[in-house]
Amino acid sequence: MVRADDPLYVALHEDGRSGDGNHMSPTQCDYEIKYADGASTIGALIVDQFSLPRIATRPNLPFGCGYNQGVGENFQQTSPVNGILGLDRGKVSFVSQLKMLGIITKHVVGHCLSSGGGGLLFVGDGDGNLVLLHANYYSPGSATLYFDRHSLGMNPMDVVFDSGSTYTYFTAQPYQATVYAIKGGLSSTSLEQVSDPSLPLCWKGQKAFESVFDVKKEFKSLQLNFGNNAVMEIPPENYLIVTEYGNVCLGILHGCRLNFNIIGDITMQDQMVIYDNEREQLGWIRGSCGRSPTKAEYLYGRRRFRAPLRRRRATRGGGGADRRRDITFHMTLQIARKRHPPRHPALRRSSEPQPGGKHLRRRAQLHLHHTMTARLALLASLLLLLQLVPPSSAVVLELHGNVYPIGHFFITMNIGDPAKSYFLDIDTGSTLTWLQCDAPCTNCNIVPHVLYKPTPKKLVTCADSLCTDLYTDLGKPKRCGSQKQCDYVIQYVDSSSMGVLVIDRFSLSASNGTNPTTIAFGCGYDQGKKNRNVPIPVDGILGLSRGKVTLLSQLKSQGVITKHVLGHCISSKGGGFLFFGDAQVPTSGVTWTPMNREHKYYSPGHGTLHFDSNSKAISAAPMAVIFDSGATYTYFAAQPYQATLSVVKSTLNSECKFLTEVTEKDRALTVCWKGKDKIVTIDEVKKCFRSLSLEFADGDKKATLEIPPEHYLIISQEGHVCLGILDGSKEHLSLAGTNLIGGITMLDQMVIYDSERSLLGWVNYQCDRIPRSESAITSRL
Repeated sequence: MVRADDPLYVALHEDGRSGDGNHMSPTQCDYEIKYADGASTIGALIVDQFSLPRIATRPNLPFGCGYNQGVGENFQQTSPVNGILGLDRGKVSFVSQLKMLGIITKHVVGHCLSSGGGGLLFVGDGDGNLVLLHANYYSPGSATLYFDRHSLGMNPMDVVFDSGSTYTYFTAQPYQATVYAIKGGLSSTSLEQVSDPSLPLCWKGQKAFESVFDVKKEFKSLQLNFGNNAVMEIPPENYLIVTEYGNVCLGILHGCRLNFNIIGDITMQDQMVIYDNEREQLGWIRGSCGRSPTKAEYLYGRRRFRAPLRRRRATRGGGGADRRRDITFHMTLQIARKRHPPRHPALRRSSEPQPGGKHLRRRAQLHLHHTMTARLALLASLLLLLQLVPPSSAVVLELHGNVYPIGHFFITMNIGDPAKSYFLDIDTGSTLTWLQCDAPCTNCNIVPHVLYKPTPKKLVTCADSLCTDLYTDLGKPKRCGSQKQCDYVIQYVDSSSMGVLVIDRFSLSASNGTNPTTIAFGCGYDQGKKNRNVPIPVDGILGLSRGKVTLLSQLKSQGVITKHVLGHCISSKGGGFLFFGDAQVPTSGVTWTPMNREHKYYSPGHGTLHFDSNSKAISAAPMAVIFDSGATYTYFAAQPYQATLSVVKSTLNSECKFLTEVTEKDRALTVCWKGKDKIVTIDEVKKCFRSLSLEFADGDKKATLEIPPEHYLIISQEGHVCLGILDGSKEHLSLAGTNLIGGITMLDQMVIYDSERSLLGWVNYQCDRIPRSESAITSRL
């Protein structure tokens, strides 16, 4: 047992892998590690003997003994490994400990993963295409992404190499750009997009594929170009798999919880990848990784340390990256105790107090020889012999999208069993969560993923209380048709959706470790004729308003959250986060105002509109206001809109005559201005505009929502500055005098909807920093 006053404890916390640095027991080194998929582990640091092949001694090495396991979003009932072999750059990592004990002379580690299964792991010198390392993880820094030798036109993307990730994970922008490029670059019309339980994006051919090489010619290569002209080629076989159903699937996934991009096993196949901590370099070179050594040869002096890697099982086809989601690369280690060990002290569990305040105790069951299978993880600094463990904080979901040009803010939700990913537009103005679905689908949009396909047993009957609650939320009398299913029609201000109510599993990691078994949502099979074949970046709507069948109400009824509180934070840089429950609500600095208790929408009541801090309101009368995250732009009724447009134009005419109104129609918005040259950022013209403000009265108190120019302006692709406040009376919207505060006006603010206290609040916030309580980012995504 490692005590809390041991130098190893200090080293563990210096590596940043053990929570907040406060040990949970005075007599042992406890740790808690949280992972990007919502999982975590609680354990104690211990030391034991490791049997390394071809080495006479059995060195004592520290590793984690995890005593509290649970599940995350990617929970598997069975795991092919006993734990994690931590290979990162921290002081307590496996490689650091071997070097400190003199077993190896240089902190260099490498692996070669074969597309045919297996491969090798080595510690020692290596060479290849080298780039400098950055940060504590194995990161070569930023790279430019190319498709078929053509840049995808994005900013450089931060990259981390992680052998613990089976697949490669890109953040929102590069992921979407990659998907669009691959779809657009398909050279064959014989491929048809298909739903496959293995991965989100798959295609089928005229007959089942046996390996990636059967279809490789239809796809183009990707390239990552790093700053010193080091290029990583990513041919199709390094980003595609062939599933057991004979479909070819994209092995690059959406890293919805990440703020960097992970190069996983699939992209590192058939290459020797070298992590040289001595020279701060990372390298790769193409090679035959299938010729694994029959014996493990550890580096002693100048000899190479090589341990054979094994796969859990092979999949059909034999060639290419044909691995399923549950396949891992791992090695076998022997951990042994002395033949006559002293009585081992009890492990004190830090998470389950007994009556009387004492902690539960667990005896460590350590036998003479333990053969452990450990997965290789470059983002973990410990050898963790454990499984995935549950989360311990509120539900926080990453947002993607922007005001312009995407025009949507959405999350990735995993739905179904097996789970499939869908993009859902967050909408505080909608009651029902719904997906476009194949029932079959008529008059539907072109969406990013394969349409959700319900089965008859998923249908909610018209007699079900859920159907009654839906019609109560819609304010309509329930009518049961001949099919006895719960059909519905939802009218939006600018469209409609017809569908049927279904239930299915939502994979949603929650604060108390629970995961709701079923959620009721809409299967939308008709979106109206004007929406037919219109491409949109989302698969459906995440209904977040107040009602009985909203997602939040269902989560609360199932005990997933304890309070009907939600919030969002939309970044002007793109992205942001959404949260459920009150754990993320700041304790101070929030401007609060009462919400109308009778309103199903989130309305702070009536507000007066001011311009440039003028005490006199420009609105003729107080304006009825609704906060609606589903609206990209802000919509004013006729009088306040005309008043706003008038004062904005007046200011420009007197102070910024170099800006002239665009007479030709801009593709982005109705009212735009142009300068002598193309305008690139709002900062270039911000001085020409003044702030607006909405003032809400609460008795003697006043709550003010400040609306600076960057919260009502956009820069269009034509280089014009455009007004992001629209005339609700002329935009084919039946708002009946109501004013919508849309996403553009809520940028860079945490907006909180507290239905428990009937309060609506906002506070300036850095929304591109997603709140995380994780002490480490996992490779188990």
